[in-house]
Amino acid sequence: MRKAYIIYEDSKAWYLKFFKRGFKHCFIVAQCMYSADQFMVIDYRPWQIRTRIIDKADLTVLLMMSVNRGHTVQDTLIRDRKPQDSYALASINCVTTVKRVLGLKAPWVLTPFQLFNKLKET
Repeated sequence: MRKAYIIYEDSKAWYLKFFKRGFKHCFIVAQCMYSADQFMVIDYRPWQIRTRIIDKADLTVLLMMSVNRGHTVQDTLIRDRKPQDSYALASINCVTTVKRVLGLKAPWVLTPFQLFNKLKET
């Protein structure tokens, strides 16, 4: 299994004002499939999906900066799914993007805080 880190943060977007403070947005840093020393940052935004490859040193810096900014960082593992493991239709947002990368089948997890709690259970 590969490592992943989910970073939860605040947002000033008006449509997220009812979400829990500190859990208005999330993105994932996932260990690359064929290189244990590289990680892919996948950050879904309504206008763009931002991606980049970083090495272990940059990962350490990113995680430290996130903690210093008051963001919540959660480590977890990526579950490998078979192609026949279908997913329900869902709107694309930051939580759906993270769930798909993790291989997490949790259709009722809709907000970053729900995702955080679901991953604490596993």
